Amino acid sequence: MSTTTEDEKIKASMAKLQNDMRLLQEQMDVSNTNNEQPDIPKATLTKSQSDRMAANRQRALQLKNKRARESSSSSSSSSSSSSSSSSSSSSSSSHKRIKNNHDQDTVPFTRTLSTPTLSTLSPGIDELLEGGISQSDFLEIHGPSSSGKSQFVHQIISSVLLHNTTDQVILLDTSQCFRPKRLMSIATGALGNYEGDTKSLLDRVKYAACSTSDHLLALLSSVIERKDPALPRLVVVDSISKLFRCVDASKRKESKQQLQQTMLGLQQLTKRGVAVVITNEVTADFNAIPGSVKTFKPAGGKSITKYLTARLQLTTKRNARNYRKCSRVTSNGAVMEDFPFVISEDGIKGIGEDD
Repeated sequence: MSTTTEDEKIKASMAKLQNDMRLLQEQMDVSNTNNEQPDIPKATLTKSQSDRMAANRQRALQLKNKRARESSSSSSSSSSSSSSSSSSSSSSSSHKRIKNNHDQDTVPFTRTLSTPTLSTLSPGIDELLEGGISQSDFLEIHGPSSSGKSQFVHQIISSVLLHNTTDQVILLDTSQCFRPKRLMSIATGALGNYEGDTKSLLDRVKYAACSTSDHLLALLSSVIERKDPALPRLVVVDSISKLFRCVDASKRKESKQQLQQTMLGLQQLTKRGVAVVITNEVTADFNAIPGSVKTFKPAGGKSITKYLTARLQLTTKRNARNYRKCSRVTSNGAVMEDFPFVISEDGIKGIGEDD
């Protein structure tokens, strides 16, 4: 009785595999000639697999038809929107004006220091910013809750009001964190050189509480439409990301576009000599090194970063230390320099600064 060796079994299996591959290649060649999808030998498919493949092809066809309908409907809606009512066209035109007036993007985190610069009323922070806030600066201040972002806003606004008797500030407040009494406390106490009527100071702060992203865009458009002599010295948005986060999945694309329009509009103002300061919320940084102190990153990503000229990062008290920390960081989050500070009744003070 003859026995089959192991080598003969392997050769027989290889011969069968090569024959199957040859038959499959012939079927693929015939299918390609007919411009059809190659068929898989029926013997290798179960009924459930065949049904699943048919269902997948049906879904793919439905998805293709759906995209075609959406494309045709979007083109028709864009043509019909041009002939809509005057009220809606005026609102959309303000958003288009922000987009169409946009010049070439500036290089992120590239500063053009001009004189005179605006002091932050803190020598340590002025040193971080190489002398203060320039007229063409687009500065972001980000940090977790209670890290001091709104305190910075009040102090920078106070500096503008104390600079001269004509400069104005526009504050677009999405967080409802503006405190006029705190502003006056810093303005009259930090420098101690103002003894006039505090009402005249507050009159130069043009405040608006923004409850929706559309409202914010409309107010920003009205500022952009001003002639240069009527522009303010400083525009503050506190906070830039609050109205564009936590939206429904169906509105995320629209929300991102509105954030881009807002940043473009603010960038246009910096090109006309208006300093812009925004505060920003933070999100968890899941790519942070385990055990590192900083486990957060500013919200908005590149939609915000690419327009900035400088960025300050605030951290709260940690490890029983009795001070906070302000850091100037690069676009990728690397710390350039730190400034420890405390928040006093008269504003932000560096550790060791004389009262």
